[in-house]
Amino acid sequence: MRRYLVRENIGVLRRLRIALGRIGESEDDELAFAYHCGNEPETAEYQHARCSAAYMARAIGFYRFHHIERGTGMVLKAVGLPPRGRLSGVAARLAWRLLRWRQHRFHQQLAEQRPRCG
Repeated sequence: MRRYLVRENIGVLRRLRIALGRIGESEDDELAFAYHCGNEPETAEYQHARCSAAYMARAIGFYRFHHIERGTGMVLKAVGLPPRGRLSGVAARLAWRLLRWRQHRFHQQLAEQRPRCG
């Protein structure tokens, strides 16, 4: 990795932005459509927003804090920062809170999309 860092000459902030962009790709169309195919009736129309929210709300529920600590450490190491220490601890706690908030928002989004009877 160090050899490529020297050759590419990419700063830490840019590498961090790239890493976070890769994490953001988990909300792309591929996973939402896979959720649609595996969990909804064949007659149901595919809607990216609904399927993405349903997938993410369910998937996030499986994560525990130690998963986030480990993932944060791997991202920091890939970016060229120390994977353990104060920065890692702060980043992991921040990521954990963000993940919980996002899960709550996905559940809200699903509740708003459900047809209401009455």
